[in-house]
Amino acid sequence: MTATIPAVHTEEVSIPSGPETLRGTLVTPAGGGPHPCAVLVHGLFSKRGSFCELPERLAQAGYAVLSFDWRGMGDSTGARGHVKKEWLIADTSAAVEYLRARPGVNPRVVGLVGHSMGGMAILATLANAAVKGMEGGHARLDTRVEGFTPGDSYHLRQFAVPEEGYRFALVVAASPVALKEEVSLPMRLLYALGYYLLGAPTRLLTGASMMVPAHLPYTSLFASVDRAEWGRKNEMVRAVGPIDNYRDLLSIEVYTDVMRLHVPALFLAGERDQLVPPAHSHRAFTRFRDRKEWLTVPHTGHFVFADRTRDAVYGHVVDWFNKWLKDYVDEKKTPWRYTEKPRAG
Repeated sequence: MTATIPAVHTEEVSIPSGPETLRGTLVTPAGGGPHPCAVLVHGLFSKRGSFCELPERLAQAGYAVLSFDWRGMGDSTGARGHVKKEWLIADTSAAVEYLRARPGVNPRVVGLVGHSMGGMAILATLANAAVKGMEGGHARLDTRVEGFTPGDSYHLRQFAVPEEGYRFALVVAASPVALKEEVSLPMRLLYALGYYLLGAPTRLLTGASMMVPAHLPYTSLFASVDRAEWGRKNEMVRAVGPIDNYRDLLSIEVYTDVMRLHVPALFLAGERDQLVPPAHSHRAFTRFRDRKEWLTVPHTGHFVFADRTRDAVYGHVVDWFNKWLKDYVDEKKTPWRYTEKPRAG
């Protein structure tokens, strides 16, 4: 007997974010709700299609799901490829609040999924209390720091925590803590030289950015050859970016953001990720101080939501959100803890 797959509704939407308009896809379960909601945030120079069937899987599990393109990427408006940390936070916040305002959505129960730079964006957005329901500035003694002794006030940290009655949960996939760590020193010097010799004069004379190619072959982003071909055909990565954005781009980091958050987070990494190796994305996991799990997904490259093992990854995301957004009852009675699993099928 074949199991019945729950029906979902798909709608293309427009989201205002400052002077720009973000294009998104809203996938909702059948029925009136209110449904817990989830926002999916893609990576650098990519687009919302990189999540493949994850929106539908989450909607079938009872979540209202919004994926969107950042400003300057995909179908959204804005200068092509220009990125600043404050824009990432503004766009992510705009998408969350847009989804919360939709009918049939429970605005107090929110999951966020971030891939690559998208993971950095969701960490920074919540850590800076840029969405309703998150409070910043809570001082709490971090007793899990190595060398802690009772009475030690050195480890008093400022945490961002959910307000009473709100629930948040995160999935952070293949995300570094700092972009400059993923670019070699010779490449950084080359970009700097190119900017001062060519980019700056081009901007001065024409008012336009000099666009340069980014060497990101799809075979280095996917572990599967057929999925790499899928990525190429669907242009999952726009391999050209403005050279005069390199300083803003390489300054993006979440060193302190990731340490301030007090929400549960699942960290994922592709075993064969060549762009952000698991050891690099593990740095964010190590810094995270709250309830967390680590999963290394075998036979998978950087695009963990679109590679050969994507169905298993979707299951992990659904299970994590169900645990913390549906099944979880009393946060105050749950101690901080973390587990680490080296591999997951």
